Amino acid sequence: MYSIGILNNTNSIQIKTIRALPIIKPDEKIKEKVENIVKKIIKEKQIDKNYDYGEDQKKIDKLIYNYHNMKFNFKEPLRNKLKENYSIY
Repeated sequence: MYSIGILNNTNSIQIKTIRALPIIKPDEKIKEKVENIVKKIIKEKQIDKNYDYGEDQKKIDKLIYNYHNMKFNFKEPLRNKLKENYSIY
């Protein structure tokens, strides 16, 4: 489920590149939370093709970021750099 989005979001990525990405399987609790949000998005999009899932995407991003932060204990300077340079919100 997680790697499919990577393939669909770009046309220029190669399989070797994907294998090099540091993808970490989340624990079951995080996986279920993300799956539930994705199911909600799909359900809402089936009802309304113009459904804005931006808030749902933010929830997913926050879950994944917090999971990685917990696993790797990001230091304050790194957290700030990530927020400043890579946050799309």
